[in-house]
Amino acid sequence: MTILDAHGLISGKKDMMYCVITRLELMELRRIVEKYDGSAFITVSDISEIIGDHIKKTSKVQQEVIAQQMEQREKAFAESEE
Repeated sequence: MTILDAHGLISGKKDMMYCVITRLELMELRRIVEKYDGSAFITVSDISEIIGDHIKKTSKVQQEVIAQQMEQREKAFAESEE
């Protein structure tokens, strides 16, 4: 998983999460994202090839930690816009 600083044309500064997961992990990822950001924009693409050995399975604990970090970043961003 990679977190990127992104800038939306309309929405402004946002964090973007990019990850490669299995079809079985998709429902769990959706649940986590919806829990922390119900208005998140999600795209799903089929991958035909991955080059490199950087793929590691993320445990549920790691997923929750990542989701909490995303929530903290979103709160910090919202506070900075006030």
